[in-house]
Amino acid sequence: MKHLFIKCISKSINNGLKFIFLDESGFQLENNNYFAWRKKNEDLTGGATKGLKIKLNLILAINDSKIIHYYYLTYEPINQINFLKFLEEMKNKIEPIELKNYIIILDNARFHLSKK
Repeated sequence: MKHLFIKCISKSINNGLKFIFLDESGFQLENNNYFAWRKKNEDLTGGATKGLKIKLNLILAINDSKIIHYYYLTYEPINQINFLKFLEEMKNKIEPIELKNYIIILDNARFHLSKK
C-alpha cells in the first residue's frame, strides 16, 4: 500500500501537480510566574499557583517548500465552520490559475469529512 501511494505521488508530480498537506494540533500554554516544590503527582496549576492557561488550536497548510497558510484559534475548537474559514482563506492566497494544479492531503478528522 505504501509503495502504491508513493507511486501515485510521483506520477502526480511528474504531471505538474503540487501537494498541500493540512494538519491540525492543539497546544496548552501556561503563563505561571510561581515556581515551587510540589508533592509527587500534585497539579502545578492548582492551589497557590494561579497562572493563566491558554488553549490554542492550530491548522497548518504546507507544501514542499513553504507554509502556505496557518490559522489559530484561542479557546475555540477546530470544527467544520472554522475549518471551512481556513480553507477559504487558504484558497484566496493561491493564484486562481494555479488552484487546479493542487492536490490537498488531509487525515480523517471529523470536520474533514463534512459534506459542505
